[in-house]
Amino acid sequence: MAVPIWKDYTATLGSGDYYDYNIRLGSVSGSVIYTGRAYKRPGAASVTTRINDIVADYLRHVIPAMRPAGWEPFEIAVTVVVEVGGVSKATVTFYNDWSYDPSFNSGTMPLAYPVKYELDPRQYLLFSTLPTTALTATLYFADGTSSQVVISIARSADFGDDFNADFSTFDAAAGGGAAILDLSQFTGLTRVVIGGVTYRVRDNACARYCAYYLNAYSGWDSLLLDGQEAARRGMTHHSVLRDYDNADSAARGWTDFAIEVTPEWTLRTGILSDGESARMTHLLESPDVYLCELATGAVFPVILTDTEDAVQSYAANGRRPNQYAFNARLAQERLRR
Repeated sequence: MAVPIWKDYTATLGSGDYYDYNIRLGSVSGSVIYTGRAYKRPGAASVTTRINDIVADYLRHVIPAMRPAGWEPFEIAVTVVVEVGGVSKATVTFYNDWSYDPSFNSGTMPLAYPVKYELDPRQYLLFSTLPTTALTATLYFADGTSSQVVISIARSADFGDDFNADFSTFDAAAGGGAAILDLSQFTGLTRVVIGGVTYRVRDNACARYCAYYLNAYSGWDSLLLDGQEAARRGMTHHSVLRDYDNADSAARGWTDFAIEVTPEWTLRTGILSDGESARMTHLLESPDVYLCELATGAVFPVILTDTEDAVQSYAANGRRPNQYAFNARLAQERLRR
């Protein structure tokens, strides 16, 4: 079973005073990602080394085309071998779980952990999995019929390129990845069951935005933002003072040579139950969030800018419903010159 990257893993190298060792990808003859020397601690029987921080740099679950250039090789899961002199001392598979949840079992529990198990008929369904090459989704329709589709696990492609049931041929998922299903391809869809998880598909399309985000267990989830959003544009002025004649009322001294313009939003959820509210931490603390404008299908990378994650409950709210408002800014630079 894969080991979550948050959980310390210590490899034992031997009983000598020190060892030079390598960490390799995949096998004892794989690519070297780290070379080091470890010494025996005073009073210890063996030389040990903790390898989590090294392997963490090779783990990240990035949706196709959301993977920036030069970020290879990143995987949702990766197997490494610690070797000394060509002899394997430890082999372990880590996956990109930062939940600090000792009760989570990736072998029996899905990586999907959305705030609400419901989808908009215009969005993509993202469903992450540890190493496999395909998943089967069962689709249920309003007329009582159902069908099954086999979805390949995507690790490279364009996010907007026909991610429906028949896309495949994209770098099969030795390290896991995401099944991506374009729900707009189907009419009258009411439910989707995939990987043992059931999602309800709304029969209306009223939300303006959907957030795609990486949860703490390393799976991609989504949340429809039913509350009223507020948009604004942050501005940073870059100015220079030039010589001017103040006898001329039209003469300019200060001049803006560039203005940084940053689109920002306050986003609001709908009403949430206490259980749904407890899962909001997976969105609010996520390092990878994308905002999708459902009417157009446009997807924007965003940074969530709040510095506090206050877990709400009906009782703690003074017996008022749970609803979250959080702030985001576009994760791109835009200039006016």
